[in-house]
Amino acid sequence: MTSRAWIPLVALASAACAPVPLRKADGSGTVLVSQRLATTVESEHRCPPERITVIRMDDSMDADYFELDVCGSVRRYEKFQGGDTFTWVDVTTLYPPTDDISP
Repeated sequence: MTSRAWIPLVALASAACAPVPLRKADGSGTVLVSQRLATTVESEHRCPPERITVIRMDDSMDADYFELDVCGSVRRYEKFQGGDTFTWVDVTTLYPPTDDISP
């Protein structure tokens, strides 16, 4: 019985970490982002994922910076890591409003 209960828990844990596709703002396709980023943005701004698009991101394999259109408002998110854990932080207020946001 224990082994049968274990399989659904593993599947559930894996699903929680699965990448989420977000549309590119220029309409050229989608970008896979961490589910943690998508959930953070959605909950902080009460914006459904279908209204969140990626304007630009850093080019690294494990992107640490995203500029997003969140329900019509440009928001900038950066990943901060400490040890084995990380969190996404809205850093929009750290940049002057005159910064170029075009892709």
